[in-house]
Amino acid sequence: AVPHLAKLLVHEDDEVRLHAATVLCHLGKLAVGAARELARVLCEHGEVWHKEAAWKLRETSARALGHIGASPGPFVAESLAAGLQDSVDEVRCAAAESLGNLGAAAIPYKSDLERLQADEDHTVRAMARRSLQKLAKARDAKALT
Repeated sequence: AVPHLAKLLVHEDDEVRLHAATVLCHLGKLAVGAARELARVLCEHGEVWHKEAAWKLRETSARALGHIGASPGPFVAESLAAGLQDSVDEVRCAAAESLGNLGAAAIPYKSDLERLQADEDHTVRAMARRSLQKLAKARDAKALT
């Protein structure tokens, strides 16, 4: 089912793409086979960038990557870090939360999260702080091993 859902992320219908991403998000780690496609969607820039369906798809893709985790490779953290630059608050917030969920794999992007503490949106700032706390715990746990 995951390969089929991954293909639907590029469907011509906005609702189909969003529903596919939502299902992949709910599958969590089971959606690992769609991680590259989700990362591509998150980083996609196009003429419909601010269209609601487009940013909701990017937001859901960021959340899905956070549920999948870092196991597919460094591209997961890289794409989430790119999502921190998104012009839409909800996407930045989802990317920040998901980076925090990656633990030690997100430590290289600590400075990106620190910059978000000055974001114009209070929810984004709060999520950046929460994710930085998670990264600190992950760093401390890594130091103990």
